[in-house]
Amino acid sequence: MNSFWQGVEGVDTYNKHVSGVPFWFGTGVPTDWANDSWTPENPDASLPILMRYQDGVSTQFRDSDFWLLDASYLRLKNLQLRYDFGSKVLDALGVQELVLYANAQNLLTITDLEDFDPETRLLGGNFFNYPSARTYTFGVNVTF
Repeated sequence: MNSFWQGVEGVDTYNKHVSGVPFWFGTGVPTDWANDSWTPENPDASLPILMRYQDGVSTQFRDSDFWLLDASYLRLKNLQLRYDFGSKVLDALGVQELVLYANAQNLLTITDLEDFDPETRLLGGNFFNYPSARTYTFGVNVTF
């Protein structure tokens, strides 16, 4: 077995796009905003009053530590398993070598960041990039 882990600690980012800001360029309201924004009936809400974001001029959405998201993560980037068959099996099959292997990439990600790949920069033009794909590979290696 062989594994490769990657991660960072103490990294913050802003989410200033569709899923983080209500009515962003005509989009709807993110679930968190709909369920937990400030109203007179909900004064202890975790988010400010629900209002329209207009061309970046709303004081509600100015950069501040309130909007920072913890982007720390630990990711199992690669896991490899290999099994070499012993001489009894090799002699019975008439082969010199028989190996089974399995490989998985991006198998596990541990992060508090919701809805995004923690390796994606949320402010750049790559915000809408696809997340890292999970890939599985299996194989057999036989030497006669």
